[in-house]
Amino acid sequence: MGRDKAALLLDGEPLLARVVRRLRAVLPEVIVVGPPERADLVPATRIVPDAWPSRGPLGGIATALQAIATPYAFVSACDMPFLEPALIRYLLTLAHGYDAVVPRADRGTEQLHAVYARTCLPAATTLLAAGDLAVAGLYAAIRVRLVPADEWSPYDPAGLALTNVNTPEDWVHASHRRA
Repeated sequence: MGRDKAALLLDGEPLLARVVRRLRAVLPEVIVVGPPERADLVPATRIVPDAWPSRGPLGGIATALQAIATPYAFVSACDMPFLEPALIRYLLTLAHGYDAVVPRADRGTEQLHAVYARTCLPAATTLLAAGDLAVAGLYAAIRVRLVPADEWSPYDPAGLALTNVNTPEDWVHASHRRA
């Protein structure tokens, strides 16, 4: 993107603040994994420094799981402006008996719009310590409930919940959508 996505303004609100606001509609506690300066974007939100910096999504997932006191965490990227609370609630209802609940879209699994159990932590830290940063490696070691699009789409009426903003072009499209 060329700049800090978390600070991009969408309807006058920093992207990270928008994500946190949407998560608060569903979750009793929202934790942000990232540098301490993120606190400026999301006051009154617990910021946890990444325990596995530069280790990609798996490092962030492991850090989040270390930080929670609950059995499960919903993990989202900061660049998902259209999170849908109803979809998050639905994914959480599927968690019992699984280590992860992950929506599948046409482009594959959405690893950073998923529910992870604390039981994933040993496998995640083992992979990270070995230098294996692929979340797919984690999925091979745990019980995963993949949720196909035809199952989760009724909870995302606008079809935007899994939208990521990774490029300037993505940002232009997101800026013109309202959800």
